[in-house]
Amino acid sequence: MVYMHGSGGLTWHNARYARAAAGFSYVVVCPDEMAGSRFRSRATRALLTSRDATGYWENSLFYSGAKSAEGESLEFNTKVDEVLDDKEHFKTLYQKVYFVRRAELHFTLSRLPRFASHVGVVIMGTSEGAMTVSRFDDQRYGSMIVGRIIASYAAEFCYMHSRPEDALLGGQKDVPTLNLIGSHDEFFGPPAHGTFSGSAASIIAGAAVKQGWGKVNITGNAYRSMAEQGVLSGLTVTFPGAKHDITLSHNHAVRDIFLDFLQQPHRCASVLARWETHPFLGAHAILVRKCAPAGTDDAATDEGVPGQRVTWIDMRANPKYPPTLPHRVAIRSRATEKEIPEESLADENEMLKALGEQAHALTAHSVVHVGAKAALAAMHKHSSKLDLHKAHGEEVRTHTARFRLG
Repeated sequence: MVYMHGSGGLTWHNARYARAAAGFSYVVVCPDEMAGSRFRSRATRALLTSRDATGYWENSLFYSGAKSAEGESLEFNTKVDEVLDDKEHFKTLYQKVYFVRRAELHFTLSRLPRFASHVGVVIMGTSEGAMTVSRFDDQRYGSMIVGRIIASYAAEFCYMHSRPEDALLGGQKDVPTLNLIGSHDEFFGPPAHGTFSGSAASIIAGAAVKQGWGKVNITGNAYRSMAEQGVLSGLTVTFPGAKHDITLSHNHAVRDIFLDFLQQPHRCASVLARWETHPFLGAHAILVRKCAPAGTDDAATDEGVPGQRVTWIDMRANPKYPPTLPHRVAIRSRATEKEIPEESLADENEMLKALGEQAHALTAHSVVHVGAKAALAAMHKHSSKLDLHKAHGEEVRTHTARFRLG
């Protein structure tokens, strides 16, 4: 997996996704645009040791300072009024951000060790990183790309794009695609509903007086984009009540979907059929819409092109399993249908110790497996830590990867 972080760097849910993928036996490469970029950077911490706090819920494992820039800054601003008051500036800014992140992704993919083309690569991004993955033209890499994951981003025309065409999916349509987003995502979610005041994208798009831009009838997820643009195998999962960081409220549901996709990306659209008899997953996943060719699926609500299967489901969190409970413990409890001891809910470390799984869980939560050393060695043979690229006339500095065991 090549993972593209959001605008804040490898913090919060970004590191949690990388750790989860590593726990599923993926080699995870995380290029860190914050480490060394002249457009925006953050002071990094020393290599973490066993004495440092490296828990799954630590929000800043890699940085010791706030963001800064030398000269021109690519610092984001999602304050609605400020964006609307300087529209052209922000349109240009967001386009430059994409050029930099695109060069970073090309740089990393083109320098992966040779075995990557045989085992396949999933590209994933969250928020700004998801915008990059969504727009990214991956056709030059062909069958090496076996899946893409777009998290906390809706892949719809919004303030992140200068033109409607910039919001289109840029890669191969036969690459299985997973979209994860909360129904209350503050930046890319839907318009106001219930207690939710609406996302920045919907507010800016609907600001007629200040001539906002973006799709007015925004949906807050990528289902419609995938269905209308001909993605052959796609799954959109919305998490009711979840904000931009979905893991804070729906960690177990996110990891269930995440693991299922990583195990068999090409079957992502049929997830409900596979979960139908599952005592936990089937009860918490609800079909919203489905796109399939005419006459091929009675449950389809939208007609797709031949061979197309795109599904949208709502995935509810189970209050019995709080997000901070280790996922392995939740899985074991669900499988055995045993109650979780109260003392274990109060202290998840004690639970791991009681189950004799603490060492295993810590290993599974490493950002990079020990087995990735060969991949690192191969990467470092072919490239230096920093390199300069040209992207649409802009000189950008890209950072191959920064690995931490945690």
